[in-house]
Amino acid sequence: MVILVIGNRSSDHLASPRLPHIHQFVAALTMATRPAPESRRERLSLNQTLNRWAQYLTFPPNADTGSSAPHVHGLGFIGNALGRMAPRPSSPTQDQIPTGLLADLQKIGVTGAFKDMKTLVDVLKTQVVSGGVVDDKTYLIASGLPATSRNEKVLTGSLLDKLWNQLQHPPLSYLGLKQQYRSADGSFNNILYPHLGKAGTPYARSVRPMKKMPGARPDPNLIFDVLLQRQESKPHENKISSMLFYLASIIIHDLFRTNHRDYSISDTSSYLDLSPLYGSNEEEQKAMRTFEGGKIKPDSFAEKRLLGFPPGVCVLLLSFGRYHNFVVDMLLKINQDQRFTKQKTPAETDEKLFQTGRLITCGLYINIILIDYIRVILNLNRTESTWCLDPRAEIQKVFSHTGTPQGIGNQVSAEFNLVYRWHSVVSDRDEKWIKWLYKRIFGSDGTDLPMPEFMAGLAKWEKSIPEDPGKRTFEDLVRDPETGKFDDDKLVEILASSIEDCANSYGAYAVPPIMRAIEVLGIEQSRAWELASLNEFRAFFGLKEHQTFEDINSDPKVANALRQIYGHPDYVEIYPGLVVEEPKAPMVPGAGLLPGYTISTAILSDAVALVRGDRFYTVDYTTGNLTNWGYNEVSSDPDVAYGGVVYKLFHRAFPGWFASNSAYAMFPFTIPEESKVIHEGFGKAYKYNFERPVQLFEQSVETRTASLLGTPSVDSHGLIAQITKNPDWHAFVQESIYDITKTVLANNSSELSIGTWVDAIRDVSNLVAVRAAAELFSLPLMGIAGTPDAYTDYEMHGTLCIIANYVYHVVPVPDAKAFELSEAATTFWDTLVSLTYTHEKGAYKLRKGQEGSSTMLGALAREIHDSLAGDPRETVLTAAKFCLDVSIGFAEILRYYLKPENAEALLALQAAGQGDSSVALKAALAALEQSKVAQRTTASTEVPVTVLTSMLQVFGTLKNLRAAPGPQGKVHTVEIESVNREGVVDSGEAYISEDWGQLGFYPTALKVLYNA
Repeated sequence: MVILVIGNRSSDHLASPRLPHIHQFVAALTMATRPAPESRRERLSLNQTLNRWAQYLTFPPNADTGSSAPHVHGLGFIGNALGRMAPRPSSPTQDQIPTGLLADLQKIGVTGAFKDMKTLVDVLKTQVVSGGVVDDKTYLIASGLPATSRNEKVLTGSLLDKLWNQLQHPPLSYLGLKQQYRSADGSFNNILYPHLGKAGTPYARSVRPMKKMPGARPDPNLIFDVLLQRQESKPHENKISSMLFYLASIIIHDLFRTNHRDYSISDTSSYLDLSPLYGSNEEEQKAMRTFEGGKIKPDSFAEKRLLGFPPGVCVLLLSFGRYHNFVVDMLLKINQDQRFTKQKTPAETDEKLFQTGRLITCGLYINIILIDYIRVILNLNRTESTWCLDPRAEIQKVFSHTGTPQGIGNQVSAEFNLVYRWHSVVSDRDEKWIKWLYKRIFGSDGTDLPMPEFMAGLAKWEKSIPEDPGKRTFEDLVRDPETGKFDDDKLVEILASSIEDCANSYGAYAVPPIMRAIEVLGIEQSRAWELASLNEFRAFFGLKEHQTFEDINSDPKVANALRQIYGHPDYVEIYPGLVVEEPKAPMVPGAGLLPGYTISTAILSDAVALVRGDRFYTVDYTTGNLTNWGYNEVSSDPDVAYGGVVYKLFHRAFPGWFASNSAYAMFPFTIPEESKVIHEGFGKAYKYNFERPVQLFEQSVETRTASLLGTPSVDSHGLIAQITKNPDWHAFVQESIYDITKTVLANNSSELSIGTWVDAIRDVSNLVAVRAAAELFSLPLMGIAGTPDAYTDYEMHGTLCIIANYVYHVVPVPDAKAFELSEAATTFWDTLVSLTYTHEKGAYKLRKGQEGSSTMLGALAREIHDSLAGDPRETVLTAAKFCLDVSIGFAEILRYYLKPENAEALLALQAAGQGDSSVALKAALAALEQSKVAQRTTASTEVPVTVLTSMLQVFGTLKNLRAAPGPQGKVHTVEIESVNREGVVDSGEAYISEDWGQLGFYPTALKVLYNA
């Protein structure tokens, strides 16, 4: 017997030219799995069909490996088995003659009971049709193959190969805190090679220098004069902002820090681990930490060198520091699985918070690079596409010898230290700033200083910088003596000016004269490293080598200068060759950054290597390590900023300063003026705010209402109060809600050995709230509406609550979530209003006799309908507010009475039972008064509280009502803040989603038990 375990396999067979044959063969086999043909003619026809298609799966073996043609490999190990031939004995007997596919098929089922034929059909369908995914509940067994089958041994060997490749060899991810978190110096990223990529290790060499270079090379100063020095500034063709290159500066200093004593050593890690913020070793990291609550020192960063860069670089980097401190605050508030309160000492808690916060902050950093940054590099920002180049994508056969590895580590090379020297793009504004800095350091612009004096001046300046990052400053900013932070208004001013500043273009004659000494050092350093030539570097990436100087740059002036000082294209050095290559032309999409062709190829290859090789961005980039909330917090949403995430950094770092739809926050890598032109082309400029950021604070309720209705206010409370015009309204509501609650509770409860179990919020109170709203306001809900587009209970509830919280902010909405909420609310609003308008016309007829409906509530609905004059917009908004108030109100009531300290109050409520509604009313009002969230609703007003009282009466009849054990038996909230229109911090509580991955606007879960 041979067991066939079908697992994940490559789907590259889909490109096979013979794939139609295989599909038809599968179809033929499918016929074979049907009941056996009764007539001889039918059996002959079936065998002929099988014989015809079997030929396409038994190809002669290749001479070198004995394997079948490439497209058969696409079938996984089944294809390999069908395409290989076992060696034959020299003089076989009849019983020893190896049987082929057709004989095997006939043996196992075609001429028999057809039982196991279905196995092969399922195997082929699994491998060919479904792309290799296995249903592990239906293991496929091929039994009864003849002993002489030439496929038996191959199947067994393929099985062994399959089982071996299902696991990593060796494993890449390990348990333990040391393995769970990044080390300060980058060591142990690859656990088996712990020093790979560690700070303090040598640069790698990417390309072997095999060409013989001239013994006398051009003088570096001459090269600068005739090829590099800027003659006139040229704004970037795609209007890229200097902010993109500020991020590039952080990336470059994250990866490269050449040791002053030994140029072969890099003193920072080879990973994108935000070492400019956190430090490149334990000593630097300790200097950054406060050792309280996992936080780092405010408005500080470890990398001294970046203080010599334009201030926008510093503000961008300290924004990540602010984000880190925001993250660790939230981690402790949410405290998933109590992971941050189980520690024995505050120091252990601080360590776990810091390390987890660092993983999450790095997660945002890498997503900004992969989505926002590369989006502009590839000119995708001029399209509405949400595609991004994400090297972390799951690729089949990742761990096989033919797959794409991940998480195996990285070591930066000296060549890439030169690839990222982008001084050509320094803007006129930043050139002036550098001149100002040099004058402070050297007393002059430094361009004519001998190199030893230049280096001595820089060393003296670096020594003058305080060792404590919390005491450093830049741009003459002053720290607040109490908080240690800089003024937000000055930091935001620097950010805004940097985003508005258009960078310069790449190419020859583009490096500012003030950068002469830096460029000369670069040329000398590349020579000291003895690197390959420009052509050798191109050949390494599979690019055509330059045959003429015009190939390098078609500008006659540049080509002639290269010809005179180098003599032959093969002699052009990698640096400055990379700088003077002709820039690419813009292409949408495809070419946005516009450096030379070699740089374009190199940086994308490097991005894949840096990210895919990093264990903490691949195999260990998990919800387990980042927490559910942390993983979601830094994730991309294609409906917001085309998937970009950089807005989260600015909104979290500077709350109240950037409008939720600010183009400065969402698209900071293109100057705002150009962003507006791009979005006007999309017809979407109206969605974004292109004004300079100022301290705007949140919009008013009237503004948000007007954005949906076109009118600044709706008297939702007054509209609901129309119900009370009916003299029987109280009895109608009380009886109807009681019956609905009782029915919903019964339908969603389950019997367990410890009692009757139900989610009192998700499956009872939220459903009662939405059904009451649908009845009263004629909403298109299944069971009430007869239209095919009607919403389910859960869909309608989520839709109404999102609309209501967008308008009323019952739960405070941080800037980083406001645009997302606005987009969702607007989308849901348009759809629901349209369906409600259609449904309202026949609502009363459809309501009668429908399961789950209430004719008494239907009678009350007429009062509301008449007062609204059939306007579905006011209907939907009023219904949304009512639904959210009831959902929050009951959750808070139940939360109150299930607390151990309120056990006596719960007993008193249960003792009253259904008979005395006044007891339930008092209980409801008492609970609502204690709730911060409920106080922001109108749940205690006449109609909502009547609904809540009736619901509470039902729960009051439940025997031994109690919270489920553990965290499932609690309503989980966290304190959050936003800034209101008066500039005052507005605090409130947000609900944690059931998976603990997000902060929500309405309660989602509370498991309870009772005795039936």
